[in-house]
Amino acid sequence: MTLRSFLRQLLIDNQVKRITTEVSPDLELAAVCRREFLSASGGDALLFEQVKGTSVQIAANLFGSKARLLSMLELNEKDLTRKIRTLIAAGEHDALTNLTNACNACSMDFSEPQYQYEQLTLGDIPALRSWPGERTRYLTLALTHSVSPVTGVSNLGLYRAALVAEGKIALNFAPCSDIAEHLKTAELRNESLPVALILGADPALFWAAAAPLPTGCSEYGFAAVLTGRSFTFSPCLTQPLVAPANAEIVIEGEIKPGARVKEGPFGNHTGQYVEREDCPLMEVTAIRHRHQPILPVTVVGPPPSENVQLAKLNELLLREMLLFDVPLVADLVMPKMTAFHGVAVVAVRPCSATAVTDLIRRLRTVSSLNRSRLLILVDDDINIHDFNLSWWRTLNMLAPERVITTGKGLIINATGIDRDQLVTEDRTTTALVENRHYQISKEAPENLQP
Repeated sequence: MTLRSFLRQLLIDNQVKRITTEVSPDLELAAVCRREFLSASGGDALLFEQVKGTSVQIAANLFGSKARLLSMLELNEKDLTRKIRTLIAAGEHDALTNLTNACNACSMDFSEPQYQYEQLTLGDIPALRSWPGERTRYLTLALTHSVSPVTGVSNLGLYRAALVAEGKIALNFAPCSDIAEHLKTAELRNESLPVALILGADPALFWAAAAPLPTGCSEYGFAAVLTGRSFTFSPCLTQPLVAPANAEIVIEGEIKPGARVKEGPFGNHTGQYVEREDCPLMEVTAIRHRHQPILPVTVVGPPPSENVQLAKLNELLLREMLLFDVPLVADLVMPKMTAFHGVAVVAVRPCSATAVTDLIRRLRTVSSLNRSRLLILVDDDINIHDFNLSWWRTLNMLAPERVITTGKGLIINATGIDRDQLVTEDRTTTALVENRHYQISKEAPENLQP
């Protein structure tokens, strides 16, 4: 599947609004996107056909709803869950190892690229300025491809990219990310790190790049195994890398040893502007693109926003891995408004206090949870998919000795409820009420007549 074929199918399904009026990528386009996402069910995808100052079109709100995000994978949620369970159980090891082995078994095919034109400069690409406090324009759906200088294993990540000057891009990847390790290794060898920014390819790669996959696990393989689709690659022009042959735009470049720049302010999901003093600086060496390219974007900011749908898919993957590795875990939920902070509620099966202590220690080693702002453990009698119920139980169990302070957040142990003391319905009475027919009248009785 290509970005274009996905958009074509959405058009057939009447899930795309074509915006034919000229729209500016400076604030205006982001404002239109936010209003669309706030409409019923996350709104439609948007195709901006006339973007001010460029011939490049923009596709936005691509995963504004769960249904549309799942359609990128050509799966429903039940089948996606089944495939993930099959992947993490495909071996005799833990979920991460089994997942890595299964995904890395996929082969790579090569062909001539469809992105053969070299007419665009960095200034021609309509990166967004989404909020008035931002001083630079951002690429917000740039799939960042890098390769370990030692192992040769590739990584695909999803990071914001600021166009800080002509031919220069600030890539804001986390210090704990795989590409950060690639850069560290290259700098220790006094080498530049080759990088390719892929703008618009198979839409399944958006989630693969954002998913909490283990180090060394192929994002391309993950997407291929889940979707059953194969990926074809083409060599880059100026860097020793490959990129999907059907990409809309590929920006090639390198990060030289020690090259850093101040990045921001950027309006992110916290509802505040953030900055970074030491952001890695990529120097562009080539740009290739398809004829009349389409740039995919997402508008970042305070919730609700469309990219929370990616976080909810991450929740599904993380939950299945935990259920496989940790039998005491009955369920896991990451509330939408908190998903990008790693906040999670974990339902725990009946066990001793010692077992819960061991479980907390185990959860703190899970890479996707050890940086959480808040981790809440409750007994599995609570429906944790209703966050109000989880919070109600947590408040009722809250005590200083139940709060554990970690490096970046808190863990609240709200387990250990005495189930014999729970207020519950009498089963006999419940059955009686459910099966009995009650005669109902809305007329006022005689004693209430005037």
